[in-house]
This record gives sequence, C-alpha cells and structure tokens, in this order.
Amino acid sequence: MTEFVFQELNIENNRPLAPLTTIGLGGAARYYCALQSPRQLPVARRYCEQHQLPVFVLGGGSNVVFADGGFAGLVLHVAWRGIDVKQQDAQVSLRVAAGEPWDEFVAHCVARGWGGVECLSGIPGSTGATPVQNVGAYGQEVADCIVAVECFDWQTNSAVTFTREECRFAYRDSRFKSSAEKGRFIITHVQFQLSARGPLDVRYGELSRRLLDRLEAMNSNTNEQADFRVTRASESDGQAGAPHATGTEQAGRSSTVSVDTRQSQSDKERQRLRELSAHLSPVERMQTVRAEVLRLRSGKSMVIDPEDPDTRSCGSFFMNPELSADEFAALKTRINSNARSDNSPETRSDSHGDSAADVAIPVFHLPDMRVKVPAAWLMEYCGFRKGYTRNGVGISRSHALALVNRGGSTADLRALVAEIQERVCSLTGIVLQPEPLLPD
Repeated sequence: MTEFVFQELNIENNRPLAPLTTIGLGGAARYYCALQSPRQLPVARRYCEQHQLPVFVLGGGSNVVFADGGFAGLVLHVAWRGIDVKQQDAQVSLRVAAGEPWDEFVAHCVARGWGGVECLSGIPGSTGATPVQNVGAYGQEVADCIVAVECFDWQTNSAVTFTREECRFAYRDSRFKSSAEKGRFIITHVQFQLSARGPLDVRYGELSRRLLDRLEAMNSNTNEQADFRVTRASESDGQAGAPHATGTEQAGRSSTVSVDTRQSQSDKERQRLRELSAHLSPVERMQTVRAEVLRLRSGKSMVIDPEDPDTRSCGSFFMNPELSADEFAALKTRINSNARSDNSPETRSDSHGDSAADVAIPVFHLPDMRVKVPAAWLMEYCGFRKGYTRNGVGISRSHALALVNRGGSTADLRALVAEIQERVCSLTGIVLQPEPLLPD
C-alpha cells in the first residue's frame, strides 16, 4: 500500500488535543486523523503498521485526559454519523453510528417519545463511547437498552458484532474496557431497542421525588399544566452545552453522617409517578424527565459552560466502590475506629460532641449482599472538600466527585489524583479507581 492510498486519511501533524476534550488538558498528537467512515479503519491500521505507531481512538473527549507531552502515535477521531430506525408496534430498533453525539441521539429519541435513555440526557461524548464504560446516570445504564455492539477488530483486521451478553457489561465496565482486550475493538455502531410508548419509569430516588413534586403541581392546575408542557419541551431541546454524567454526591460534614437515601425509591413513589403521568403523551413524559435531569445537573455545575470554570472536567472522576458484605464490614470497623480514636479528618475538623459515635456510611444496596459506597463521600470523609484547589487543578465547588482544570496541567491533575487515592486508602483501605482514560 502506497502513501497515495494513505492520502484519503487526511492525516494532520502535531494536532493539539486539549481543545478536543472537556477538561482541556494535554499536549499534541504526533499524527491525527478524523475518520468519516468505518471503511477507513483498515487503511488507518495499515498506516500504523507501516510506520510502527501506537494508536488512540478518540470520541467526544469527555472521558480522557491526555499527557502534557501529548500522544506519540496516531489519534483516530471517530466522526462518522447516522441513525437508522425500524419500528414495530411498541418496540423501536435503532442502529446508531459511533460518532453520533450522545446527547443529540437522546434528544432525538425523547422528541419522539421513545423511552429507555431519557435519564441519560445531557451526557457529553459520542454514542460509540457509551458501551465502553457502560455509561449510566439517575438509575439508567446504556446496557439496559443495548442489543448489540458492532466493532472493527484491530488485531484481526475484521468486523465483529457482540451481543449484549457478549459485551460483559458491569458497573462502569465492559469487555471493551478490560485490560485483556482494551484497545482491540473499535466500536463502529451501537444497536439499541427502546419503547415506543415511553412509559415513565424512573428508578433513582432524587429524580423521582423531583418529578413527583413537578407532576403534583401540574395536576393541581390545568393552566399551569399546559404552560409547563410548553416550557419544559422548549428547555429540553434548548439547553446550552452538555452536562456530565455524575456519580452520587454526598456532603457529610460531621462525625456522624446520615445515610444517603437519594438513590432509593419506594414502590409507592413509582406507582404514584405512573398515576400522575398517565394523562401525558409519551413525548410529554420523556420531555418532562429530560428537563428535570438537565435541571439537576445544572445545579451541580455539570452543564458545560465557558463562563463556569467548574465545568472544565471529565464529570465524575472516580468510580463508586462496590463492596462485598465482608469488605463493607471491614470499612465500617476501620472508619468507626478512626472516629473513636479521634483519627478521622471529619472528627478532627467538625466534631461538636460525642466523637465516639458510630459513623453512618451512605450506601446503595446491590444484589448478592454487596453495597456501593459513594466515592464522593469517601473523599469528603478524608478531608477533600468541594472547592479544594492546588496548582491549578481541584475539586468542583458544586460536585464533590468532579476534578476540574483551573489552568493547571495534566501532571498537576495526576498529582492531585494520587494525593486523593493515597489518603483515602490510608484512612479507609479502599483504592479509588479513575473513570477517565489516562493515556501516556
């Protein structure tokens, strides 16, 4: 294959990478190529082989922090787009190109009353990136509605399709993120199945209660109801910027911390939501949920806004640890031992009474007796408050789990990450795992 064939790739030299990411950090790519079709992937693969280059696949740039020295190989920017739809009765099948902006896809579905991704409104990045870490927020995960994922196998130079089961989805994880196959498969298309009837099925407590309040107000006054539908439909498609997917945020400040109940939702609440929304059309139901999700994120500075420095981030930086019953028991013992010995940052800085009182750790219960502990709570327990800043990087003033760029460097951010991980591990025994990719 000659250099003439490679010309179709339109490769650029020394392309700055920071502007292509939401956190705005990192140096330049030695080589950069925006791919307009998956048919260009075999050509790009041959180029890397011939020039002995490492490759990095870039989507929307919302989940990656490049090194200050940039990337010494070829960055392939997935740019092909398109949505194919087939509807049969109450089911809608969609085949979405990997380069399709995720939130535009969600808005497309919401505007048609298709349910299944409405709680994932506003998440930045590309559709092809969502299966990699099984993107989720407010009680929904993309794995819930994915049917199959189409890929290009970089190792064998061939196309392959994985069923939902073969993707091995887990909490913020999949086969595409695992160390054994990381980087091998480049996602080209994602197949989804949604509900055409758009039932209001919200499973996250905080969002559920916000919707209950809104729907109660709508039902109390028909004029207010009509005004709300028009206003919310306008806001759902007119939001500026794109919010980040967030993890659980907990602002415990005293030695005894209340249990976080925002994720939990009762059967009574779910039934009441269905009753209150029964008179709404599928489109109105989906638009109502989307608008409330965007409003929630806006309150946490998770809407990308050039005027708000807290939005220069990758969203939630650390994953919420999932612990077995024995691991959680060990965590409780360690934290309560810290409290009784006056060793914890919470006790030292905020205690105003009985420092020997047990600390109530917020949890979300999972199957098999496991629990999920909010990483944000662990960080704040260890003394890392909202607004903490050092060397041009820090923690968002509105969201305890978002690390932000305030004019620093990737090296500064990595130092802050290491500081947080080391202190949390020292005081709790838990090693927090980053969500974003950190290529060298």
